[in-house]
Amino acid sequence: ELYGNIEKMKRNTTWIACISILVMIVSLIWLFRNLQKVTISKAGIEHDLKIASAIQMGMIPKLYPAFPNRKELDVCGFLKPAKSVGGDLYDYFIREEKFFFCIGDVSGKGIPASLFMAVVRSLFRNVSLHEDNPAAIADALNTGLAEGNEYNMFCTMFIGVLDLQNGHLDYCNCGHNPPIARRIKEDGSMDVHYITPKTNLAIGMFEGFPFEREETEMKPGEAFFLYTDGVTEAENIDKELFGNDATLKAVTTAAKCKSMKVLTANVLAAVNTFAEGTEQSDDITMVGIKRRS
Repeated sequence: ELYGNIEKMKRNTTWIACISILVMIVSLIWLFRNLQKVTISKAGIEHDLKIASAIQMGMIPKLYPAFPNRKELDVCGFLKPAKSVGGDLYDYFIREEKFFFCIGDVSGKGIPASLFMAVVRSLFRNVSLHEDNPAAIADALNTGLAEGNEYNMFCTMFIGVLDLQNGHLDYCNCGHNPPIARRIKEDGSMDVHYITPKTNLAIGMFEGFPFEREETEMKPGEAFFLYTDGVTEAENIDKELFGNDATLKAVTTAAKCKSMKVLTANVLAAVNTFAEGTEQSDDITMVGIKRRS
């Protein structure tokens, strides 16, 4: 009777062990299949993001020289998203001897910001095809973006129109970072400084806001440097910001560069040196514009 109970316990233990192993195998198969589905889904998302990034980057001008047949103008644009897709933008083109340009930074990051960026860039290009006043361009963009803007997204922008024949520059700053100007003094020396434009609201915030146009002159040899806050707010390992002073210093150091491509490359190098390999937290965008004789 005693040995019979022991054998019965052995049989029960064996059955329990077999059932446990079977449950474990089934669980592993289920986990493996779900992991496989997640991996395939992740690969699909990464593939879609790669395509979205290519489409987004295809919307901005990247050719340098931007206008090979126009020797009176040197323009270089640079955009480096913090993620696969970003919310920064820039654009420029020539129409009727006038150079239209803009730079912008959409609120937020990722896919929503990239979609908003695409709309802003398309609206800018379409409106600028028949409008020369940068304030009117900003007003048209604001009207189009503010209507039905349920998620309250907006875009800071700097919009300019440069007359290539006389150097007259009309511009409108819509809540964006102040540009850096490289001016030529009477004695022939260079003066690099921030310009302080009137601060209009960012585009898309409130419909009907009255945007103000401003104007200045660009002499041959003078230049403008435009950027987004991904430059000034770049962080190092100590969470310190690159800042406005360092940005101005980097542009001043590179002011004597012969081309805008070299200037933007030098400013980017200064930012990367400061960041010391820290992960990029925001999109970095720069546009250099120089008027030649």
